[in-house]
Amino acid sequence: MKYIIFLMLLLAVMAQPSLSLTPEETLSIVETYSDASEEDELLWRQYVAGHRFGVEQISDMIRDAAQEFSVPVSLLEAVAYVESNFTQIGPSIDRGWGVMHLVDNDYCSTLIDAARLIGLDPQQLKDDPRANIRGAAALLSCSANNSGVSGDNLEDWIGPLKALTGLAGDELQELQVHTYMKALADGISEYNL
Repeated sequence: MKYIIFLMLLLAVMAQPSLSLTPEETLSIVETYSDASEEDELLWRQYVAGHRFGVEQISDMIRDAAQEFSVPVSLLEAVAYVESNFTQIGPSIDRGWGVMHLVDNDYCSTLIDAARLIGLDPQQLKDDPRANIRGAAALLSCSANNSGVSGDNLEDWIGPLKALTGLAGDELQELQVHTYMKALADGISEYNL
């Protein structure tokens, strides 16, 4: 537990734009912390690996996936912003992974479905932000095709977005889609490490 608190404090410090430590330097600091279990160190290594891509690189991946699967770029950007702040994460508390927070839990398997759609192993979507984003775009596209949605009218994409949320129940899905749409309306001005 002390290690988790230490990580939280370290992450808060790392979030400061003026801090100039690389992910590898922060990892060496964490490795010196004596209470770290092997599992904690593995989680930290996964965290650091997910931060090797900046927002610009993630944005390029999003644009590529949007073009490949004919989905609006802005929708993918909103999901990436809301779900992970453009960071390759995982696992979250509900077993969500990656920039797009694809889940594999007892009530939803967007991770497995996305991996199947793009012909990759689910682990690749956990580890690789490009694969994760492509998987989410493929899911969104498949759901849109199944419901006859196409074009740039974002309101038409609410149903496919609900399927992408990975949440159980229509009410929770609606709330999450509202959060995506609010991010679109308010604009996105964030950064990651």
